[in-house]
Amino acid sequence: MFSKALRAYQLISIMHIQVFLPQRRVGDSVKMGRLYRGRYRLEGDSKPTEIALGVTDEAQARRKLEAIVTEQQQERDGLIAPKLQRETVNKDVPAIIEDFIRSREGLGRDEKYLAGIEQQLLRLAREAGWKRAQDITLDAFEKWRSAHQSLSPKTLNEYLTTANTFLNWMVKTQRILTNPLQHADRVGTGNYEKRTRRAVTLEQLQKLFSVSGERAIIYIVAAFTGLRRGELEKLQWKDVLLDGDKPCIHARATTTKNGQQASLPLHPIAAEALRAEKQPKPHTSGTTPVFRRLPDIDRYKRDLALAGIPYTDERGHIFDFHALRKTFGTLLAASGVHPREAMELMRHSDLKLTTKIYTDAGHLPLRESVLRIAGADVESTLQGSADTRIDTRNGLKTHVKRVSDAQAEKTQLSYEDLRGMDPERYEAFDSQGNIADYALRWLGGGDKIITDEKAHPAGIEPATGRLEIGCSIH
Repeated sequence: MFSKALRAYQLISIMHIQVFLPQRRVGDSVKMGRLYRGRYRLEGDSKPTEIALGVTDEAQARRKLEAIVTEQQQERDGLIAPKLQRETVNKDVPAIIEDFIRSREGLGRDEKYLAGIEQQLLRLAREAGWKRAQDITLDAFEKWRSAHQSLSPKTLNEYLTTANTFLNWMVKTQRILTNPLQHADRVGTGNYEKRTRRAVTLEQLQKLFSVSGERAIIYIVAAFTGLRRGELEKLQWKDVLLDGDKPCIHARATTTKNGQQASLPLHPIAAEALRAEKQPKPHTSGTTPVFRRLPDIDRYKRDLALAGIPYTDERGHIFDFHALRKTFGTLLAASGVHPREAMELMRHSDLKLTTKIYTDAGHLPLRESVLRIAGADVESTLQGSADTRIDTRNGLKTHVKRVSDAQAEKTQLSYEDLRGMDPERYEAFDSQGNIADYALRWLGGGDKIITDEKAHPAGIEPATGRLEIGCSIH
């Protein structure tokens, strides 16, 4: 029965096939090609398909073309799987992974990204027993995941994402019919206790530098530039610009995590340490690595022990090599560097990452910040002889000598309300950055204003966009 069906396909197909020798004109003559080509059109095709058959015998060319057309018609009608699926059944998974990576390269994907996902896929193939495509099952993946609970939920979910990307490509290219992991659940992160990194103080850093010998230069550059371990390993002397009064490190796009080049100003301590490192090596070429080798985790822990810095503190917070980067972010914040500037120096795309993850709040001068609010003097503030109003948009503080009962009533006015009361006067005061002054004058207290001064930069931020009038301090 099946052979009759195949013969029927052949008979239908033969009606639409042709083998021929290609021709080309050379001057006034026509030259015939040596190898046959085939032309066929399946049922439903709008135009014929032409292919090279690679043989010199006409009968052999016709048999080869008939076999190709029969196979194409059977695939189209669902009697057999597509050729790629049939070939994939017997192909090693590592070889399929190689095809996948090559296809991503053709799309211009980042080299570091491709290296990372290739490493993840090869590990899955090796440890989950994915030798052939039919070995890739949901059960095999879940068994592998259960055996690797030491990995964080985030890492396990990254493996699942990478595997799904690979398998969806296999479906798209007709290597498999369906993605066996399409219904795999992601690992929940709610109850996972993440490792928390901590920063150290300048004094602790100095102690680490003093006891770590030739490795001190590595710790200095890491702590004063925020460069990651992988970026330090790829740092070359041509990237370090020490001449002039603005030394910096030029981080090449091929070495950074985000794939973007960056110019990192060097702290004087780091600049001097790099000069001292380079001076005895006058014949160093530009492509010579700045650091021959970075310390492994055991060597790093021994240096910490010599410096009296616990790797894990009493809270369970760790000080691994990457925590040097967190220390850099914390030192920036503690030194009063504007968060937006710190974000650029840390090369983050999200300000929250800079302020939340890479700033250790335990090292910030929070008490001193509270005591600095607007330069407040407790005694004079509590005398009750002055009334203080603050423009919450501009951070302005206005002291008024006398306040009438009407003015002392607590009133809230939006900036749009104030503008509507007297637009011309509002714009005049707004151009001077003193809306609090305008509000008091409009309420009849203009002749009572004695000082206007900027509030402390760390003071009130314009969160509400409303101005509160008549808040007396008694």
